[in-house]
Amino acid sequence: MSRRSRRLLAHRFVSPVSLPSSVRRRALWAAGLATTVAVLSLAAPGVSSLIAQDGPRLPGDEVDDDAPVGLSLALPEDAPESIRPRAWDDLPESWADWSEETGDLVADLYSGEIDVERQRAVLRRLRVKLRTLQTAINQPQYGRIRGKLIEFHDQLKLRVELAEAALPAALNPTIGAGDAAVAEQFNELTRRIVTLRNDLQRVNHGAAWVRYFRLDELTAIARNRDDSDDALDQIDAVFAKIDGDDADEEQAEFLERDSIQSLGEHLDELLYFLEEPPSDAEASGERLREVFEAVDEYEQFASRESAMKIKELMRTLPGRFTNGSRLAGILATRYQGENVRGSIDEQLIQRLMEQSNFERGVVNDCVLGARVIGCQFTNSALRVDLLPSPDRARFALNLSGTVQSQTTGYKSPATVYSRGNHQFAANKSVGFDGYRFGATPAAIDVNVNNQVTGVTTSIRFPIIRRIAQKRARQEVAKKQPQAREITRRKITDSVGERFNREVNELLAQAEARLQAKLWTPLSRLGLTPARQQVSSTDRSADLQWLVADADELSASPAPPLPRPVGGVAAQVHESYLNAFADRLDLHGRTFTNEQLRAHINGRLSAAFGRSVSLGSGTARSGGDEAVANARFVFDTVDPARIRLEANRLVLILRTGLEIDDKDDIPTQVVEIPFDITRRGSNVILTQGQVSVSPVEGGGGFRQIARSKVIIQKIEEGGDGQRELNASTTLQAEGKAIPLTLRSLSVAGGWITMTLQ
Repeated sequence: MSRRSRRLLAHRFVSPVSLPSSVRRRALWAAGLATTVAVLSLAAPGVSSLIAQDGPRLPGDEVDDDAPVGLSLALPEDAPESIRPRAWDDLPESWADWSEETGDLVADLYSGEIDVERQRAVLRRLRVKLRTLQTAINQPQYGRIRGKLIEFHDQLKLRVELAEAALPAALNPTIGAGDAAVAEQFNELTRRIVTLRNDLQRVNHGAAWVRYFRLDELTAIARNRDDSDDALDQIDAVFAKIDGDDADEEQAEFLERDSIQSLGEHLDELLYFLEEPPSDAEASGERLREVFEAVDEYEQFASRESAMKIKELMRTLPGRFTNGSRLAGILATRYQGENVRGSIDEQLIQRLMEQSNFERGVVNDCVLGARVIGCQFTNSALRVDLLPSPDRARFALNLSGTVQSQTTGYKSPATVYSRGNHQFAANKSVGFDGYRFGATPAAIDVNVNNQVTGVTTSIRFPIIRRIAQKRARQEVAKKQPQAREITRRKITDSVGERFNREVNELLAQAEARLQAKLWTPLSRLGLTPARQQVSSTDRSADLQWLVADADELSASPAPPLPRPVGGVAAQVHESYLNAFADRLDLHGRTFTNEQLRAHINGRLSAAFGRSVSLGSGTARSGGDEAVANARFVFDTVDPARIRLEANRLVLILRTGLEIDDKDDIPTQVVEIPFDITRRGSNVILTQGQVSVSPVEGGGGFRQIARSKVIIQKIEEGGDGQRELNASTTLQAEGKAIPLTLRSLSVAGGWITMTLQ
């Protein structure tokens, strides 16, 4: 009997969940087939022989043992929840046939029991189903379920694209992949030995434990990649010690240390690898399965571990597989896009910035040797015109106006009366890169129109007075070009100097407000964008942000951003919300409900420099007082995550509970759904049914009791329903423009809203 057989028969039998996926799939399939054959043999004599003779099968469903396995080793054993039939329960009855057919196709694809030809056929049929979804999404009659359709399309398309790209890689396994998989197992053994050595250095008699676990011998086996029978015997012996069947109570408690159990788990897996090393096809399939499993984990929980795995895959896939670049490209498109988008309509910008002005002034000047006094009236209007630009928001400031004057010029012995009606136009180009404004000097054009309305002299004698007036008129006419030029220069200098100065001051004030109200709070929260793109068209100014650290993912392609006529539109992806949640400093912290609310409000208030309160919501009454006083104990990893579904926000908490005078509850995964609806300009969040599952194992009546306690604690927190006012007021240059929520949709991981 082989070592593997002995271990399977021993009472230390490892559950299928802990086996490598390929081994687990083959074992479960074989066990299921054997059981079925046995039952049918007893129930209906002759049926087993029919199966043994490979009786009639449906066309396209034949399984040829010698045929390429294709996706059978690459896909996980189970389809993700988001593309299983029960995810479509909310669809109308008219979609029943579509749901059933699509569910059957998904089940076929993930069954691991269809050949490559059938796999290709299933993928082609799923493409047809996706086209049906896309057609329905674009049709008004499906507006009520549009969010659901977008959600299904988004999730199904992602898996179909990955499967289509993975199939060529699965059919052309990497040469030496099996050897590489075994080598990686030995490398992992080395890492876990080092971790255990470091841990044992901190305990009494650590050197004795090093000898007890034969770490020196295991290190040599790992270094030499020794798969001999003697090496397997030594690995098996150390595994038996860690398993601790013969240990006393004190030793058994010591053996529960994480570093020891981690080594034991890997020794168990290593034995399976070394007793039956994977083929190149199996090893390549396992590596491809990592892609699907990481994606499924991230789509459901947005965990940091799965995010880091996907980033690693994007880096390594091109050099690892046939078609690896295509797989990496799909992941990059899905997880590296901007996760905040915004657009402000030109009409709103014009309402904020445009203004008219009227001024009255006194003229008291010396022009061409004459004293000129009088009054003038200036009417001006500032207009804004957006300009197309791919790398910044550009707009032109156009100042136009008239200067009307009535003046009297004195130069003995004549007095000249004049009226002026001058037009001017000043243009200034401004660019905005998201942080700073830059402006060109104003270009000014002036059209001077002076008219002499009368000339008098102080000479009393009529004949001499007429001669003096005629000569004065001639002198005035002679100097008119020079006077017009002087007027043009004075208006140009006056308008230009003031226009440049006031615009520059305005832009400096805008930068200061932007820094104080936006960039400083975002910096305090750690949410400044790693990448920013600002652009403009002749109708809107647009903004895109990517907010993610090096070990975080960002967004999938966004749905079309609606044009907010006279207002603003905004889109926020769930990855931005998760970046925000991750920076609330909940990791490993302990809070009561009140402390948690105060902590979050404090973080937000400190960031925005003003008091921020999330309120308490609508509390639900009843429950155990001990539970009401219990404290949340948040996990050190992913304590809070957010998933956006069709018209729903799901808050995912990894937390346990500390309960006085009762057993503490270990870390649980708590999913709290909130349905999102709009009531006028308010957003209503209505809490749905809370689900609770253990992070590690567990089940039965004890887990049911723990779940009830967690649910009571969540409901005691007063989150039954929240009503958020989404209206706001934009203020600039003494103007206050109210904006109210006009549309809101949640689908495909995005929140899209317009305010007008």
